Amino acid sequence: MSVRRKCVDNMLLWKENQGNLVEEKMNRIEVVRYIFLASFNMLGNLMLSRDLVDPDSKETSDFFNAINGIMEWGGHPNISDLFSWLRWLDLQGLRRKMDRDMGKALDIAATFVKERIEEHKAGGEKREDFLDVLLELKEAKMNLLNYLNRRSTYSYW
Repeated sequence: MSVRRKCVDNMLLWKENQGNLVEEKMNRIEVVRYIFLASFNMLGNLMLSRDLVDPDSKETSDFFNAINGIMEWGGHPNISDLFSWLRWLDLQGLRRKMDRDMGKALDIAATFVKERIEEHKAGGEKREDFLDVLLELKEAKMNLLNYLNRRSTYSYW
């Protein structure tokens, strides 16, 4: 099954479950949220080989809210962009809000990376996705730097 098909099927399942809850409570369905979650999971599957969000999980709800906040604060007009001498005041509080949401999103993303590193240490299968490529590049860079440091030390003496 393709990644896109899997994400769309999950979105329809979430919507159906939410629809059942709506009938019981007489609330509304946030279709935009489910489309965003499905799109985000599609990207997560392509880059990290895993679903990034689940509508029933608190962590993924926090991640969704943080990413949503980043998009919202990035789209607000900022008076400090017009008057750079006001930037240090952060009159609208946009920098503070952006820092808060970006920090939350980065903390959650860091857990994804830590989990993958732990998988590799435990001898887990390489998935050959974007994250594995980045981790391999990081390891190759560290090996190259170690080699160059040793070589320059030897040539110096």
